[in-house]
Amino acid sequence: MKAGRARWLARLKSEGKPIPFGRKKGGHNRPIEERQLTRAAKQHARARRDLKALLSLTFRRQRREAREVAKREVARLLAEHEEERRQLRFPPLSPEQRAAIIEGFRQRVAVPSDHGSMPLSDIEVLQDQSLSDFQHTPPPSDSFPGLGLAD
Repeated sequence: MKAGRARWLARLKSEGKPIPFGRKKGGHNRPIEERQLTRAAKQHARARRDLKALLSLTFRRQRREAREVAKREVARLLAEHEEERRQLRFPPLSPEQRAAIIEGFRQRVAVPSDHGSMPLSDIEVLQDQSLSDFQHTPPPSDSFPGLGLAD
């Protein structure tokens, strides 16, 4: 088999034809470091892809559960509210009033999150507090001597 291939390659070479299935002239195997780097990059990309898919499923599940918890809490608060209205013999709520009360309950219901971020409403409250504190606190008079604001 080897001898037959050698004769065939010699004949192709003598005819000046390119050698099929062969390495290009001047070609060589990549160094082991380069092969290891390529292998590690592929493994890293595969691991990132798998982790992204897993986290996406996990967070999607957590968000769905949080929505369900919020929905149950709003339904519970609405039932309590309607029961109090019945006990006080108030007339039933109109659809618009009911929708407004549900929206108010939705805004008040806080759903805990496991990913460590603050709910947007908490961030807005902190921003409002810090802004009002900043507006009501005058700067010390000697803090800007170069601007001519000192007394």
